[in-house]
Amino acid sequence: MENVFECLLKINDPAELKLTLAVLARSNGRQWVKISVREISSLTGLSPGAIVRGQKEMAKRGYVFRHCDEYKVFWDRLCPSVREKDSGEQEVAELKSYFLRTGFLDLLPVALDLARKLGYGPGEMIEAICKVADKLKSDPPTRSRLGWFRTVYQEKLREARAEILAFRANRPKTAKL
Repeated sequence: MENVFECLLKINDPAELKLTLAVLARSNGRQWVKISVREISSLTGLSPGAIVRGQKEMAKRGYVFRHCDEYKVFWDRLCPSVREKDSGEQEVAELKSYFLRTGFLDLLPVALDLARKLGYGPGEMIEAICKVADKLKSDPPTRSRLGWFRTVYQEKLREARAEILAFRANRPKTAKL
């Protein structure tokens, strides 16, 4: 079983390694962290060109995902021994923070029930609730908030699964040593 250090030892590009280490250090164990280019430059000493190269290589490896100035750390890929449980307190605790941030904490039991009945996991649920929050801004419910949530959440669960599967299919395979 690999640990985080063995995963980091596979990184040969110095820019990618410095960038990955900076993101991991700033994430402080969280999944998402916001870091500006200026901050990355001061943390790593990399030039803007090296930062862009490191970001591309980092995305190919799949340990960290970047969107604008936000980085998502895939801890389960870096630390395979620390996998999320299929059910239990850890899963609900992580989901709770996402539902709280998006304003749907009261609908967490409904969301858990729907996702489990339809066979979706915690990663898809997290992606879906973020998409539901975005949809709320552009198309708020007009009648029943619960009915709207159920309909939109199911749609976004399907979208989340499709995006995750597409991401995995496009990720390059790394050779085992």
